[in-house]
Amino acid sequence: MEDRPGGLDEGDLRDALKAWGITAAALEYAPVGFGDYHWTVGDGEGPRWFATVSDLPAKNHCGTGADAAGREPDPSAMEFYRLRWDLEEAAGYVDQFRSPHERTPDTETAWSDLSGIVAQLAGDGPA
Repeated sequence: MEDRPGGLDEGDLRDALKAWGITAAALEYAPVGFGDYHWTVGDGEGPRWFATVSDLPAKNHCGTGADAAGREPDPSAMEFYRLRWDLEEAAGYVDQFRSPHERTPDTETAWSDLSGIVAQLAGDGPA
């Protein structure tokens, strides 16, 4: 969508991202696609994400509003999914470093990200 969504405070988007362990130091609206709203998100230290916000009440094929799913997410399931996500990401970095590689800005960023994930999993880093 070319225009930003009306009624969405970017503070709410930052809060939603924080629930996924992403501190959004930079949000940049990306006027691409159609039917949804997109942002590029950076934490100020390297990793970047592409965030999508959907206007569910405007999508009749998705049901009526955000409650169309019929139930609230189970917090323990969300915690398990977060753990799975972290372990999968760590495994990807380990696979990268198991192979021959050179010290580059990309590998420095990957090492920093892996170190952060390991610290978080050990309980020494931000949740």
